[in-house]
Amino acid sequence: DLAVIVPGIASLAVGLARDLKARSRRVNGKVLLVQLEKLVLADNVKRARALCGALPESGLGPGLDAVLAAWQSGERDAAALRQAFDQAARAGQAALLALLRWDRLAIPLALAGLGAGLARWGAVSPGSFAWPIVALGLAVYGRSAVRGLVAEHARLRDALIEVLPP
Repeated sequence: DLAVIVPGIASLAVGLARDLKARSRRVNGKVLLVQLEKLVLADNVKRARALCGALPESGLGPGLDAVLAAWQSGERDAAALRQAFDQAARAGQAALLALLRWDRLAIPLALAGLGAGLARWGAVSPGSFAWPIVALGLAVYGRSAVRGLVAEHARLRDALIEVLPP
């Protein structure tokens, strides 16, 4: 049973650590946009940019700050504002996407546990298979969660560009 349980638990731990790190970088986008819009409309772009600087390290803060800086300097073209976001957010989003590398460890560990269990089919209790199966599911879920976070950043970028006055 240990040949199945240990890789499953190790894979689960890796997946959970990655998932917690990704979740720690989430922000409430609606609240953030309302605050940024209020500050921009009150002609307080400096405070709006300071708010962007206080966001977790995910690329979102530097990206939104770059959009506001470009807009403040007179840029009004949406494509140019998107490009400013993308360039500034690239480093933070690269760190976020690097979390997907954890799956290079988590998925093989889970598969090793399943393989060990299948190799000793009669000698392993069916309950032992739960650990690697849950770990494999978490790895697959985590991949979509990280990619969803990057897509959410793009939606927030576009929403901010829409609310900026001409």
